[in-house]
Amino acid sequence: MKKEREREIIQFLLNKNDWVKADIFAKQFSVSTRSIRKYVNEINETTSPAVLIMSSNHGYKINENVYRGILRKEPKETPVGLTPLERLYYLLKQSIVHSEGMDIFDLSEEIYVSTSTIEGDLKKAKSLLEKFNLSFRRDGDLFILNGLERDKRKLMSHIFYEETKDQFLHLESIQSAFGYDLKDFKEELIKVLASYNLYVNEYTIGNILLHIVIATERVSRHRTISEENIGALSKTKEYRAALDIAQLIKSEFGTTFEGAELYYLTILLISKATILSYDNLNNENLGEYIEQHYINLVNEIIQKVKDYYLVDIYGDEFLIKFTLHIRNLINRAKHNYLSKNPLTKQIKSSYPLIYDLAVFISNEIQKREKIQINEDEIAY
Repeated sequence: MKKEREREIIQFLLNKNDWVKADIFAKQFSVSTRSIRKYVNEINETTSPAVLIMSSNHGYKINENVYRGILRKEPKETPVGLTPLERLYYLLKQSIVHSEGMDIFDLSEEIYVSTSTIEGDLKKAKSLLEKFNLSFRRDGDLFILNGLERDKRKLMSHIFYEETKDQFLHLESIQSAFGYDLKDFKEELIKVLASYNLYVNEYTIGNILLHIVIATERVSRHRTISEENIGALSKTKEYRAALDIAQLIKSEFGTTFEGAELYYLTILLISKATILSYDNLNNENLGEYIEQHYINLVNEIIQKVKDYYLVDIYGDEFLIKFTLHIRNLINRAKHNYLSKNPLTKQIKSSYPLIYDLAVFISNEIQKREKIQINEDEIAY
């Protein structure tokens, strides 16, 4: 797409945003319809196997999904004059994208620093990478990021939080960081969840969107999660919702989610979404919506809270919502999807007694379920 005429053709179709008849197209560029066909074929050859310009008896039209994908994959201008932290995040992102490895001399030229500076950055990255079970390996002039695909995605998510400083996951921040148009997709996603009686708040939907965008970006680059034995989730309504969301992703972004990708999407929904119709839930029918194990666990812990702290927090509405929350928390912890909480520091300082109570409950859950719960989850 370097030729000026090709760029003009693409921009013309983008502006029209509809089917354009061949004769109108040809008149616009003062060429024959045969020349237009030639230009279109040449453009589509550059994007093969994807078809950027669709053709039919209606004429020609831009395939917006393919166009957005091309924009995402086109190299962006390399930032110059980075701070040490910005440079570190840049190196990490490049190492995730280039799984085959990054040449240290090429990087030195790209970001205008010495190779020794880059080597120092790589050493500084060690402690951060260890948190995600990742590490760098040197192979001559190449440095290669070692680790599981799912852990690389978690690192991408962490970098997003740190670079955007958006702890509440606003739609605009995700769109800006990854180059996706998510407004309509978000609305359709919420409709799918509601059809399965699943509810997400604004923060949670942002979390799900971030996961989907990162996963879509990686799958489109043929970097997929392939771990097996994730669990039998096919009977859950979250799995059925994930199937519909996968169809939505394919329709909107042209990316196919299947196998382990679909299972991890299911796990995300299990850990993030809650049952929509609280009004229809009570102690008698709660077992129809949630496993008895979690109901028993919460009842036992609440009794222990009453014995140790002399605090009675019984009440049907509280117990129902708390049980659903604990069920999701445990699923998040078991699959290492622990949530970030933008208000953790404020909660700890403003409500120390309540936070202490939450620590007690978290310790009980950790002992019984053999999981780890971080400060953000305790604050929730």
